[in-house]
Amino acid sequence: MELYCDECTLFPIYKIKVQTLMDFNRANRFNIDRNFPTKNDDFFTLENHQKQLLDSLLSFEREIGYSFAIFLNKGKKMIGKTSLYRVSGSNYQDAYFSIVIDFRYQNRGYGDRVLKTMIRFAFETKRLHRIACEVMPANKLFITLLEKNGFVFEGTKRKSVNVLGIWEDHMIYALLNPKE
Repeated sequence: MELYCDECTLFPIYKIKVQTLMDFNRANRFNIDRNFPTKNDDFFTLENHQKQLLDSLLSFEREIGYSFAIFLNKGKKMIGKTSLYRVSGSNYQDAYFSIVIDFRYQNRGYGDRVLKTMIRFAFETKRLHRIACEVMPANKLFITLLEKNGFVFEGTKRKSVNVLGIWEDHMIYALLNPKE
């Protein structure tokens, strides 16, 4: 299952080469370290990347997570990754959203196009009721992107995530399915 948006194609992460994912993560380590929970030393190893691909496949099969690699249609270069994770069914029908765009491709509109594609996937294909996102207060570009796409600030989880040894706040933004 691929997803398409303008100049990009989103491939399930489990379908890409381990080396491609590892090269992307290593090249974007600064952004990953700064904006996501602290990674163990083994996060950037070959073995861990093999595990990430397997975990992605299992999550797709169990319908509990959908991780995609973002590729430019021209040149077939991986420029990012995005996911719906912690997908809940039953009475919740919700998921969390994340995205990382390669630092060399930021501020070109790719994040906006991918987010719109993931919103359609969540609400139209997976029929979710709600998408939420946790974002650090300092990540102003991401907050702007979320708000531009209709996400609403719901509150702050105080000192909830350890990032580089410091307990950081996370702001919660969410979007409800407009067709419900």
